[in-house]
Amino acid sequence: MKNSDLVRPLRKRARNGVVQREQEAVTDFCASIGIKFLNKSVMLNLASESRGKAFYILGNGSSVNSLTQSDFKHIAEGVSVGTNAWPLHPFVPDIYSFEFSKHSLSPDPELAFMVKRAEANLQEKTSSIMVFLRPGLPAGLKAMVPLAVKGRERVFLYGRANFLSTKPDALSKDIEGVLRDTHPGGLDCLVLPDNGASVIRMIFLALIAGFREIVLLGVDLNDNPYFWYDQRFKSAFGDYTELAKRNPGDATLTEATNDRPFSTSSFIVTLANVASTALGATISVGSRESALAADLPFRPFACE
Repeated sequence: MKNSDLVRPLRKRARNGVVQREQEAVTDFCASIGIKFLNKSVMLNLASESRGKAFYILGNGSSVNSLTQSDFKHIAEGVSVGTNAWPLHPFVPDIYSFEFSKHSLSPDPELAFMVKRAEANLQEKTSSIMVFLRPGLPAGLKAMVPLAVKGRERVFLYGRANFLSTKPDALSKDIEGVLRDTHPGGLDCLVLPDNGASVIRMIFLALIAGFREIVLLGVDLNDNPYFWYDQRFKSAFGDYTELAKRNPGDATLTEATNDRPFSTSSFIVTLANVASTALGATISVGSRESALAADLPFRPFACE
């Protein structure tokens, strides 16, 4: 019953209530630690010099190690976001995206290390920013990692709000309702739609900013190792596996549906279909190594 068209207005109203509470939590958190919250103007400023270019989402899968220097030069012409452990990679994106574990009751040493590397990289690319997902309870403020005083004006916080639908058809309609509100003055970046995966939030961030070509790189969602576990990366840039340890199977955790109604891959495919119809946007993958390559358009790079 909760997924029927009859109760769609109720789902929307209930989610709007969640969004409003999350907005308040984000603004309170920002006031507590003295940083800004993410808003559409921040993204529009980043996008202003890249109109008509693509938005690249850099995940942590090993397929990114197939990209060449020429590919990264091309990526640098658009806007890019590197998620989670991306600071280990030498390519400096326009956005670093981090999130906290809600179970971290103290600053996580690995996250602190990643943030410190990102801060150092931002000194050479002064237009780049860092965005953090608000840490949930019980962690809250206890999870916040140290931030350098210099550059804090380029650090932003945002929140998230899941959809309440649990069936694919209902999800499609709920996503469409949100995407139709991406016009100026509509959906903002303060609270992003979510399904428990950073790549999904970054896709919505790109759509809100007006990008209509979104390319997923290193979003493998399969048994591929993390990029820093790949021998190609180790040989070129060093071994970080002790600093950023991962267990076998971690890369596919967001494919499990025990704590979310949809796997990350099925959500992305649904989002891509709706974004194409509602906004004329294209969400593609840049490698055939991604599990999404069977369902999303393939955007070839020189290495292909």
